[in-house]
Amino acid sequence: MKANIEISEGTMDRLAGALDLSPLYDEDYGVDEENLSYAIRLMVDLCAD
Repeated sequence: MKANIEISEGTMDRLAGALDLSPLYDEDYGVDEENLSYAIRLMVDLCAD
C-alpha cells in the first residue's frame, strides 16, 4: 500500500537526525524515497512499541 504525504525538507532533516539515518533529501537528487519509506516505517514501529 502506498500513501501520499507532504513533508518539508526541514522535517525530513530532523527525522533523519532523530533516527541516525543518512539525509533523506538532497538538492541535486531530490527525495531518497527508499530511505524516507524506511524512516517512516521505523518511526511507526518505534511509536507502536
